[in-house]
Amino acid sequence: MDAVVERNIKAYDAAKSLPPPVFFDRGLPECMGHMRLLGLAIDPAYIVESSARPYANTVFVAEPWPEIYVCDQWRQAPFARAARSFEPTVAPYVQAGYTTCVLPKMSVEQRLAFILDQVSTGGK
Repeated sequence: MDAVVERNIKAYDAAKSLPPPVFFDRGLPECMGHMRLLGLAIDPAYIVESSARPYANTVFVAEPWPEIYVCDQWRQAPFARAARSFEPTVAPYVQAGYTTCVLPKMSVEQRLAFILDQVSTGGK
């Protein structure tokens, strides 16, 4: 997991030079949620690193969706395990003061339009 945290730190730092909005698949709070879920110790430096790298206030999350879930080379966990990890990996965002916005279960194009609308209107 240390490598995952380090990769997320590097991705955040690299994204500073990009024009907004910038979207991340995963963030540092979620990495720490996974570490807690796995019973791993969290290096206090990771908490400092996470606090120093804030994301936009709204974090978009996709709830487990069995109808579209597939196992592949990146996603190897069975659906039941993935579903169990949802709350423990979203909770750190809430605990850190972020607002979560659950993506509606619709087509990719519709979800993209939803996200872009939320970003452009500030979620109103």
